[in-house]
Amino acid sequence: MPPGHEIRRAVPSGPRQVGASHGKRPGACTIAVAQTMQPNCTSRHLFAISALLLCWFAPCAIQAEPVHSGGLDRVSQIRNLSASQAARGLPVRLRAVVTYYDPVSLELFVQDASGGVYVQSEKPLNIQRGQEIELTGITGPGDFAPEVIKPQVRVLGPGALPAPRRVTIEDMASGREDSQWVEAGGVVHSAVIEDNRLNLEVSTDGRRLRVRIVNFPPGNPDRLIESRVHFHGACGATFNNKRQLTGVLVYLQDFNDLVIDEMPGATLARFPLRRAGSLLRFTPDTSPEQRVRVRGVGTFQPPGPAPFIPGGDPDLFTLSPRKIPV
Repeated sequence: MPPGHEIRRAVPSGPRQVGASHGKRPGACTIAVAQTMQPNCTSRHLFAISALLLCWFAPCAIQAEPVHSGGLDRVSQIRNLSASQAARGLPVRLRAVVTYYDPVSLELFVQDASGGVYVQSEKPLNIQRGQEIELTGITGPGDFAPEVIKPQVRVLGPGALPAPRRVTIEDMASGREDSQWVEAGGVVHSAVIEDNRLNLEVSTDGRRLRVRIVNFPPGNPDRLIESRVHFHGACGATFNNKRQLTGVLVYLQDFNDLVIDEMPGATLARFPLRRAGSLLRFTPDTSPEQRVRVRGVGTFQPPGPAPFIPGGDPDLFTLSPRKIPV
């Protein structure tokens, strides 16, 4: 700074308390440039000015990124963290109920009165759905939403599952219901057993979601196709490497978490026979959730459970979760 200039705080006329500002919260940053530096300014004056600037700006830096030094004891505190805040490994100590636990994939959801959260475990835990637990760990950013990592669990005893919140596919697709204990429903379009888990594809309000069930009875899952069902479980998501939601996945612990409201008919004749060229056109008496039946001649099928293309009016490209013998 050239000689003859000085940085000083602009002081209004009349007495004023240092650190207070009318109409502003304490800690707000204020500084003004005024008047000139006298040639006889000493280093002691400069030190005093530097100390005053530090006092002004330090509170602002602290307020920009709050630190939960005492640990997080409510799920809502974890959910409100940004990805960068959660990545700092803040301490967690929760008292919550297990809403879903898969001892094979180690996927775990817990919920307290403020909400639900996903817990990433690297080793099996001796817990069951419905137990009340004390969960300690640290926060992690997760691949989609903040989560708890490096968990340690102490079982407190039997707990009470929360009342499921009735949600729509739009609610779940927004991402705000992630890890929450929810209730939804729709029409089953496919049912496949993969990795010893029953996987359903359910259509609701013209959109689709997946349902995964850990414990289910033996039998052909195809009997569920075209059933109208409702279910309650932990709401999850599929996502890409940019933390963007790409689909909805609801986790059910037991087949009893699913209720069949309406069973389908007994034969394929229950599905209306349609011409391929009429699909997706306006019809006043059909629903986007309703399955259809088409007829054609198979022209190509690559090996494995992959596309099967029948000839027709026009040709159709179809996908099957299983290989179709033709």
